[in-house]
Amino acid sequence: MSLVLSYVFNPVETLREIGRIIVPDGLLVLSSMRPDTDSSGLFTRLMAKLETTPAEALPAKWPKPRLLDSIRSFLNDAQALVDLEEAGTFDFFDHEKLDDLLEEAGWDRIKAIPSFGDPPQGYIVAAKLRKTDA
Repeated sequence: MSLVLSYVFNPVETLREIGRIIVPDGLLVLSSMRPDTDSSGLFTRLMAKLETTPAEALPAKWPKPRLLDSIRSFLNDAQALVDLEEAGTFDFFDHEKLDDLLEEAGWDRIKAIPSFGDPPQGYIVAAKLRKTDA
């Protein structure tokens, strides 16, 4: 569930439904951006690197001007996501909030890994469905 949970109406119910349909002993892997994430640094550095990369060093099907335009477009879209999060349209979760959601839905977190840049702008979390005495 890469970058999905932030956009669903009821994250706990979604996690419970996944618990219902996951294969026995299956592993849930999900990710979330952290609250107030700023992905601009990551893409600004990528743009700077691409600007100094010779065009012939890039795959022919990815012309340099097109790549740079795509990165600029993504940066604009990323800012729109931050604006929507601040407006309460959806939530990005820090790892403590992800732990709380998993706990409430019946999952045990196995591992949480900060990811997406330095400093980390998101988290990847692995969880297993809690065993019940049924």
